[in-house]
Amino acid sequence: MHGDHIGGLMKDGVRVFPNAELYISEKEVAYWTDKELQASLPEGQQRGFAGAQAVVEAYKDKLHLFEPQSIEQMTELIPGVKSIASYGHTPGHTCYMVENGGQHFFIWGDLINFPTVQVPHPEIATRHDIDPVQAAATRSHILSWLEKQGITVAGMHVPYPAMGNLTMTQRGLELQLLE
Repeated sequence: MHGDHIGGLMKDGVRVFPNAELYISEKEVAYWTDKELQASLPEGQQRGFAGAQAVVEAYKDKLHLFEPQSIEQMTELIPGVKSIASYGHTPGHTCYMVENGGQHFFIWGDLINFPTVQVPHPEIATRHDIDPVQAAATRSHILSWLEKQGITVAGMHVPYPAMGNLTMTQRGLELQLLE
C-alpha cells in the first residue's frame, strides 16, 4: 500500500474508480491502519499511512481481505489469479500469478525494486523494505522458484517493457527483458 501503487485510487479525497474491487492482504491492511504505529513514526512516514487509510476508508464497501500463501501453496484469489505471500518489503506484500490457457505470468510488485542489482543479489535491501532480512529471504526464495519454472515475470520498477524471464548466466541470475 505504498503511495506509488495506490496513489491513483483517490483524487481530492474521493475514490476514482467507484466500481473497482480491491483485493489486499489482511496483514497489509492491518499494518497501514495501525494508528499507534503511525503515531510512532516520523512525519514523512505518517503521510504514507494516512494515504493508505484514506483508500481503505473510501473503498471499504469494495475491499476484499485475504491471506496469501507461499509460492508452493498459492491459492486462487479470483478465477485465473493466485496470490503469493511475499512479506518483507511490507508486512503484507503480495505477488500474483496469472494463469490462462495453461500459460503463467508472475507479477512481483515490489519484490524487486532495482532489477539489475536485486535479481543477481536478492540479499540487497532498499530503504523501502520494512523488514530487510525477511525481504531478502523472500526475494531469494521466489526468484529461485521462478527461474526453475521458467515463468515470465513483470514488475512495477522494471524498465520497459517491464516483463522478462529470469535466466542463470555466468554472472548469476539475470532478468532478460522481452523484446
